[in-house]
Amino acid sequence: MRRPFLLIVLALAGAAIPPIASASRPATESEVVAITGRSDLGDDCYRIRISTVDPTWASDQTTSSSEEECPGRGDGMAALRLTNGAWATVYSGPNEPGTPCRVIPEIPARIGVDLGICRPPIAKSKTTITCWKYNRRGKGKPVVKRRPKSCITLRPEDPLKLNGDFSRLRWRNWGRSVATAKGLSKPAHGENVNGRLVFRKISVTLRAYDVLEYDGRRYYTKLRLTTRYGTSTRDLAEPHPGG
Repeated sequence: MRRPFLLIVLALAGAAIPPIASASRPATESEVVAITGRSDLGDDCYRIRISTVDPTWASDQTTSSSEEECPGRGDGMAALRLTNGAWATVYSGPNEPGTPCRVIPEIPARIGVDLGICRPPIAKSKTTITCWKYNRRGKGKPVVKRRPKSCITLRPEDPLKLNGDFSRLRWRNWGRSVATAKGLSKPAHGENVNGRLVFRKISVTLRAYDVLEYDGRRYYTKLRLTTRYGTSTRDLAEPHPGG
């Protein structure tokens, strides 16, 4: 799927992902030995933390990928749980604390957040859609909106024949996986009325879906619109790491 103007929208959305706040504590020396099974590693080879929400959970983060510095240590993050007196790995993966907890079902969300392994769900109230604002010269820029009453979804590279200028929008189920709205649409083609070209707005039904979570916000990335002329679907501009 094309992802246009990604860096532009990302700049509008905010700065980089903030660090995940956690209340976990550093592991004691005896806990480190119990978890790693080794006592010959230096402090620079690991960063082990114990959950303060549930002390039977711990995280083991490798701080060096050098085999010479830390022999036998992998590269990434692991979650462990104490069961029957022994620590066992429940999850292992890359060290990406910005990962939503919902995609790591092996770890309860409150534990994952406490250990800094993943981030909590983003509130539905932070769901947005990308509209466009154009000046008199036709130069447009994306504007992130929540439950907009009006919205132009036509991007600069879109053909003018598409409908994409909506007003009087009344949304339902905003923030859910699918939000719908009824309103008016300015048609791309006018009607000849007594020799004059008239653009009469027509009724439209919108369906926003395909939610992307990024940088503390949720974005609808697809829009389906239905008018008396038919139904069409289009991609909306969205942020994406790295462009």
